[in-house]
Amino acid sequence: MLKKHLLSASVFAVVMTVSSLAYAEDKDPSEPDRLFEDWEFKLGAGVMYAPDYEGSDDYEAGFMPNVEIIWNDRVSLSFDGLMVDAVQTENLTLGLGVGMTGGRDASDNDALKGLGDVDNSVAGVLYGSYQWEMLEFGAGFEQDLGNGHEGALLGLEANLILPVIEDKFMIMVGPDMTWASDDYMQSYFGISSTQAGNSAYSKYDAGSGVKDVGLHAMAEYKITNAVSLNMITQYTKLVGDAADSPIVKDKGDENQFFTGLMLNYSF
Repeated sequence: MLKKHLLSASVFAVVMTVSSLAYAEDKDPSEPDRLFEDWEFKLGAGVMYAPDYEGSDDYEAGFMPNVEIIWNDRVSLSFDGLMVDAVQTENLTLGLGVGMTGGRDASDNDALKGLGDVDNSVAGVLYGSYQWEMLEFGAGFEQDLGNGHEGALLGLEANLILPVIEDKFMIMVGPDMTWASDDYMQSYFGISSTQAGNSAYSKYDAGSGVKDVGLHAMAEYKITNAVSLNMITQYTKLVGDAADSPIVKDKGDENQFFTGLMLNYSF
């Protein structure tokens, strides 16, 4: 789950992995055979509502498409990138991948004028999760491999998995936190001398440390064996140098909210 949390510009992409934690992989005898037995295809569309930049107090709605190809329940290719579960046991999953990181445009908000853009980039990802009964613990690491924020993120989370209706409706809730490197923090929250000269802000150095802590809730309702409705809501509180950044403290808000809804079809 957390592997997508790190790569996505919005945590809404996390809902795409909910079903893998909630339901057994045993085939339903009433479900028709897949065209390619070892392959699964997902198509989806949804909407999200999130801040227009990390730390903003202005929100916007957006469309979120989903196309995902899964091979042998181990390899997945989607808009988030290519992910491979290298180790997969009943309780433990360890994997790696390559994906895209979302950037930031100075035109997204008047508070960003003069700060320039943070480019989209390619990132290397390591992730892992351990599930014990109704508890799941996850960790993920992202390193920018291109010319985006050029930094690293480390995310940790825990989840309580609640099967409200067996094989039909489930909810996941839990806390999460993210650590960010110097380069990431300076790219998104710092103000360089050049940026200070081009904007109304004073120079501000943002160093590495815990960037945010939060709580999330996710749900999936299986309308049919092939069609599911996914929802996510998350509250994140920026802390440390991120919260003290002038684009957050003076122009934005350290309290961040995300919500999204998506309909998926699997075959």
